[in-house]
Amino acid sequence: MARSNDNTMADSKDEHKDADYYVPANRRAIVAFALALSMFLSALDSTIVAVALPKIGAEFNNFEETSWVVTAYILTYTAFLPVVSKLTDIIGRKIVLVSSILWFMAFSGACGGAKSIIQLIVFRALQGIGGSAIYSGVLTTISTMVPREDVAKYTSVLGASYALSSVAGPLIGGAIVQHIHWGWIFYINLPLGLIAAVLVLAFLTYPKQTTIQFSDLKTRVDWIGAFLLLASSLLLALSLQIGGTPGYPWVSATVLTPLIISVLIIPAFIFVELRVKEPVLPLRLFTFRYKPEPASAHVVNLADRTDPASGAKSYIPPENPNFLLMIAYTLALGCAFFSINVDLPQRLQVVDGRSPMRAGVAMLPILVPVGLISPFAAVMIVKTRSYRPLLWISAALAPVGAGLIST
Repeated sequence: MARSNDNTMADSKDEHKDADYYVPANRRAIVAFALALSMFLSALDSTIVAVALPKIGAEFNNFEETSWVVTAYILTYTAFLPVVSKLTDIIGRKIVLVSSILWFMAFSGACGGAKSIIQLIVFRALQGIGGSAIYSGVLTTISTMVPREDVAKYTSVLGASYALSSVAGPLIGGAIVQHIHWGWIFYINLPLGLIAAVLVLAFLTYPKQTTIQFSDLKTRVDWIGAFLLLASSLLLALSLQIGGTPGYPWVSATVLTPLIISVLIIPAFIFVELRVKEPVLPLRLFTFRYKPEPASAHVVNLADRTDPASGAKSYIPPENPNFLLMIAYTLALGCAFFSINVDLPQRLQVVDGRSPMRAGVAMLPILVPVGLISPFAAVMIVKTRSYRPLLWISAALAPVGAGLIST
């Protein structure tokens, strides 16, 4: 089976056993710490900025566009996940992970030194690409660095790191904004990122490098599909962001034009995805047809993604009919969760007159349960092999909580 390596492009003729990717036992704790630290940085920047938005808007005398500081990061973070995931397969986990950390550090520094709100938004978008690559590289690495039976143990470390970032973000952001300067919410990524990059370079091992095949970057990455997906998402976000604000009524050319173009891009995106060999978003995942395959045809882990029939890389077996429902479920809860995380800290400061630190503390009742329940839910699903009860409970509690917050 074809594998990627740490320094060069993967050669489809070069075969390695799963054990070739295992990190030696005496290095696993250090590598797990480096991966958890990388994940922490990537996730932290989704929550740490919200508390600083009023200060950022005041410094740049532009409150209307401050929410784009969060939106730009999340937009590129999610839109580039399929691309960086494919690059991880082609180039190799180690080189992508280290490069993404360095990229993330570079634009974290640029964000901290931004001289205008536009600069900050652009740098945040570029920082989001690095965060996306970190997320993809960490998940792929953790699934291949240990035997399959030990993956869950190390994955729980990542879950704890992600949960910690949810709690620490508002607190760290509030303290920094109140006592230092908002730029330091980005500068703190530099020393932490450097530690993570050095540890990954020093302790993460992979099989001997193989022949470089740069042509794979052109043939195996769906660049057109990725561009169309990003363009549609960006135009949709732009329309929803400005619609209803002063000077931009919903029924106006400025709001409706990007919205219409965003919708019109979707058929073009589908057309491309149906014709490329390795689509950035396999459309068959959204069908309700389910045809079980022999066990031998399924993927064993994230590193082994070769279609046994066609030989195509990044193969994903047919999903069950619940996939589309889960997408809708996640979209509904995610919209509410991120809206609260972005808007509530601003209200607490601008309307209620709280300090950034007190606003961060006020967010803890929302974020602490997320940090505590997420690892618990993962363990329960693994042990019971049933996710429906948790989904029903969360679907019932989320609107109740959101309603109480709005009162």
